[in-house]
This record gives sequence, C-alpha cells and structure tokens, in this order.
Amino acid sequence: MTGAGVLKVPTVMIVLVLTVLSVLVVHAQNSGVIAGQVVDGLTGKPIAAAIVAVSGPALLGTRQVPRVLTDADGRFVFGGLETGLYTITATKGGYADGEPGRRRAGGGAPPVRLAAADASVNVTVPMWRYGAISGTVVDEAGEPVVNAQVRTLSRDAGTGRFRKGPTTFTDDRGAYRFGALVAGDYLVAASPAALAITAAGRRQVYPPTFYPSTLTPSQAGHVTLGSGEDRGGIDLQVAPATAARVSGVLLNGGRPVPATPLLLVPSGSDGVPGDILSRQSVTDSAGAFIFAAVTPGRYDVRASVAGGAAAAWAALPIVVTGDDIDALAVSMNPALRITARSRFDGAAAPPPLGSLRFSDAPFTLEPVDRDFDIVSLSATFGDSGTFAVTGFLPGRYRIRVTSPPRGWTLRAALIDGIDVSETPFELKKDVTELTLVFTDRPSGVRGHVETPAPAVAVLFTADASAWLDASPTSRRFRDARVDDTGYFVVEDVPPGDYYVVALREEQSLDWRDPARIEQLARDATRVSIGEGETRVVALGLTDIR
Repeated sequence: MTGAGVLKVPTVMIVLVLTVLSVLVVHAQNSGVIAGQVVDGLTGKPIAAAIVAVSGPALLGTRQVPRVLTDADGRFVFGGLETGLYTITATKGGYADGEPGRRRAGGGAPPVRLAAADASVNVTVPMWRYGAISGTVVDEAGEPVVNAQVRTLSRDAGTGRFRKGPTTFTDDRGAYRFGALVAGDYLVAASPAALAITAAGRRQVYPPTFYPSTLTPSQAGHVTLGSGEDRGGIDLQVAPATAARVSGVLLNGGRPVPATPLLLVPSGSDGVPGDILSRQSVTDSAGAFIFAAVTPGRYDVRASVAGGAAAAWAALPIVVTGDDIDALAVSMNPALRITARSRFDGAAAPPPLGSLRFSDAPFTLEPVDRDFDIVSLSATFGDSGTFAVTGFLPGRYRIRVTSPPRGWTLRAALIDGIDVSETPFELKKDVTELTLVFTDRPSGVRGHVETPAPAVAVLFTADASAWLDASPTSRRFRDARVDDTGYFVVEDVPPGDYYVVALREEQSLDWRDPARIEQLARDATRVSIGEGETRVVALGLTDIR
C-alpha cells in the first residue's frame, strides 16, 4: 500500500487474468467438441497413453498443435472448436499412426467435420501394431555371416513394384531383425561385403541374395506380414560366385565422355529399385570406366547425359561368363523425339492454337517394365499446332496427359491407330506422328452403395486380357472413395465395357492384382459406357474372403 492507498498488481498477474478471460470467451463462442477413443485396429481393445493431435484450417496460426493423452480406456476430448474440417491423428510407440475412418495402416481417411460451432462428434481412431521380421544369414558352410547388409523391400499394392524399406546389418551371430513394419508383403535381401581372391587369382564375391536363397527377385519368396505379427526364421544362405572385371570407355560421337555415371543393370531385376542389384561406376577424365567384380549373367550397361535436345543415352547388352571383359566401347545415342499434334472432337470450338502452350511437355511417358528416369525434356511448338518433345529414353511406355486444355479431357493417344494411353508401345526410334485426341463429352460412372461404411468403389475393364497390366494410372482401372452418404463418382473413363464393385477400404489395398480382379469380376456389376455418357449404378458392399 502506497501513501496514496493504491495497490500495485504485478504485470504478470494482469496478463494471466486477461489470458484466462480470453480463453473463456473463445470457449463460450466456440463450443464444438470432438471426442473419441483410440483402439487396436485388429482386436478393438482400447489403447491407453496414446498421443492424439487435432489440426485443421480453423487452428492455423496457433502456436502449438493441440495434443492430449488418452486415458486408461483410450478416450480423449477436444473442446472449444470452431465449425470446419479437422484431422485427428494418434501416435504411440509400437504402432503405426492412426486416423478416424482408416481401415488399415497407412490407408486413406476422411477429415472429421464439425457442422456447427456447438456440434459434438464422436470418433474411433484405429491403430495397428507394427510387425517384425527376423532371421539369420549363413554362408555356404553354414557359418554365420557377420556384418552383412540386410534390407527389406515392401510391395506397393497399387503398382506391384517393390520399394526400398529399412536396412540393417547382421550381428556376431549372423542374426538380424526388423521392427516397426506395417502389414504387407516384403522381400528380404542380404548383401555380404566380402571379396576374396582364389589361388588361381580369380575374384570371388557374395552377390545380393533374396530369401530364401535366390539371386533373382522374380524367384524370391514373399514374406507376408500381418498386423503385430513377429515373423522369425526368415533365414538366408549366401554362396560365393566367381566374378569378372568389366571395363571400357564411354563414347559420344566417337569422343570420350568424362565424369559420367554408369549402371550395370542385371536382367530380371525389373520391379525392384534399380540400385538394389545394379552396380555403379563413373568415367574418368578419359571416359574410362570399370566394374571390378561382376558375377556371371546378362546385363545392360546404361548411361545418360541430360541436356534437352543435346541429351544422350546408352544401353548396351552384355553377357558376363566369368572371364574379364576389357576394352568395351559403349556408344551413346541421341535422345529420342516424339512429334505430336492435338485433335479436338466435340461440340465446343477447339481452343486457339496460340493457347496451347503447356508449362512443360504436353505429355509424359509412363514406364511399363521398369523405373527408368527421363533424361530431360525439350518441347518445341510449330505454327500448325504440332509440337515435338525431345529427351526420351528407349523402353516400353504409355502416354500420359496430366493437364489437358480447360474444358477438354483426353479420349485417346494414337500411334498407328493404337491408343497408347492404355496399350503400351515400344519406343525404339523417333515417333513422327502421335495424335492426342481430346473430347468435351467425358464419360464416367456415379452411384450409391447401400452400406455407407468406409468403402471404395472399383471400376475395371471387362477385357480380361488387360487384367495382367492394371496400371494405377490407367483410366480403365479406377477407384473412388465412397463418401459418408454412400455416393461415389468415377470421372474421365474411356467408353467401353466395365465391371464396378464396392469394397471395404481395408480390402481395396491390392485390388489391381490380376488374381484379385478375377475374383472381383464374379460379384461385380457390368456396365457399358458410351461416349459422353455417365452411367448410374447401385451397389451392395462386397466382402472378399
């Protein structure tokens, strides 16, 4: 108390009171609530001590994402929320992240909607336990291989290809273990680093070996892992192989090409990442290269140089029998060119030629057999509406158009009368006439699923001969999420005969597998879609056993 009788209140206390009052005002204005329970996606049992976070546009600008810890029954509550869409995410050690509506680890999930400021929404957040794969690596004598590199490759259900996963090394017992793996199909490969010289002066190496004990990915055994499953006994035995030296010079126009990477790619390695089995080298200042220890087999020596119209590539097949290959001349070729034009079939007037200026290339190529990067692209446009794109490498491809002119969709990409947007074509030389046909009358399917559970509507061509090549980007193999009311829409579908079926979201992971497509066709609804037609279908929810 001062002489004037005035009480001095600390500034910190004033700020604290104002903060509390502002929070109370916010909660009074925004009383929306999202509550729920975190459960095990396999057993349905509650998960305690999981961290649950909420995010969304209404929370942008907040200093910290709101987080809470679930109680013993796995329950949580977020209050004081505005109207809008929110994402709820649950995390806990030993589990893959969970979201409401998710039917499998890593699966899609719709946002949580608060329709009014005073709304209350209750959600269930499933989480799936990680699985594990373990085993041992032994040599040809059955002895443990110490410090061998072991890697996993997980199968992408959409493309059928394998992606690189975690890598580890064997311990002093030759043992390895991978934890924190989600359910799915895996390949396991071991790569001992040992290099030996025999009494005869020949090199011996341990080539990368796939479980159970094969050098070829196509013959490898798939390890199918369930949620929370611990798969032990995934053992590999490796054996040495005589290796040869492959050396030579990289030439472009008869001149050495310095400081350029090369790959030695074994045949039969398509479907796995290129650097798993491929050997790498780099040319020196004189264009010379060497691969020091190559096991017998068939290979391609590949190289590429970027530069648009000046781009070049090399792909020389060789056979290694065990003897050294020296003085190999690898000649580069100019990048391939595709010349194309656009054709517009529809009621509307075609867009002016001057407006057909694409940001990059008007189209791209989708590799069919392997992952093979485009060197670089250089697009030039002619006054007559034609355009040429340079920078492609040889291989089997489909044409893809990702940004058609406004108001138009791609009907077909024609080379010699064949729609190469769906049927793969072999690019061996320059293509002089590709026709991109656009329409303003798109076709499609829309419909309703009787049981509006988290589901996916799947559409695929009725032509069984195409089922072996169900590309995830194909317009004849499509899927669409069913919304909360049971409706779905599949747009931009080429005219033709199709099957349509609705699946639970967790059962849709590998629907493009040919065996699964054959199974789905038995219970699917068949529809014929005409030019510019949108068919309407009513579906039941199909359970796959």
